[in-house]
Parts: sequence; C-alpha cells; structure tokens
Amino acid sequence: MNEQSFDNFEQAIEKIPTPEEVKSIFEQLIEGKEGENGYETERSFEDEQGLYLWTIKVKLDEAEDEYVEYEYTRKGRYEKTEEHGSVQAGDSAIHMTNYEKIEGTEDYMPTGGRSVAKHIDGEWILSL
Repeated sequence: MNEQSFDNFEQAIEKIPTPEEVKSIFEQLIEGKEGENGYETERSFEDEQGLYLWTIKVKLDEAEDEYVEYEYTRKGRYEKTEEHGSVQAGDSAIHMTNYEKIEGTEDYMPTGGRSVAKHIDGEWILSL
C-alpha cells in the first residue's frame, strides 16, 4: 500500500454520529408533532464504536390512536441479540414509520413510512 492509497483509506473512514447528534436530529424531526410527554425511547443499543440502534415513539397530540416511530440505525451489520433481531444498514439514517390502532384491539399496525434523515460525509441531510 503506497502512501497515497493509505491517505485515501483514512479519508474513507466514516464519522459515527454521537448519541447527542442523533438526539438533536430526533428533536428537529418531531418538533411540533410530539404530545405533551414528548417522546419515549423504545430501545437503544451501543457497541464498542458507539450507538448503532435507537428507536423512539412519539404520541401525536391530535390522535390518541396513532403514533410515529423514528429509528436511527448506524451503517453496518449487527448480529442478532436477545433484545433485537439482526440489523443491517447501508447508510447511517433515521426512518419514520406511522402506526394506527387496529379498531377493537390494543394492537397497532404500520400504515406507512419513509427515510427522513441520512448521515452522509459527516453531515445530516434531512428530507422532511
């Protein structure tokens, strides 16, 4: 490996978002949507490199029978654990999923979703 290819390799190492950065993006995404209780963490996992999975639930003020879930996943592949199935992501990103209560039950069903933020070259790109 020559010196130039080593420099290119070092530049290719992705900056991993900190929990504080991810929290800041969550707060931007839910601004004005959250109920009086804000959001609650559904699950959060870290490894030796930092945060790799964080899911929050946002109850909507206007509808008792709906909520939105935002999930941050760090780029990479993570083995199945007792707390979650295997996780794989091509990009570090945050995805949003809408849920509605199934009438006559206590269960909720996903009704749609999309990618709302991607971490590219050390910067967050929001797609609101």
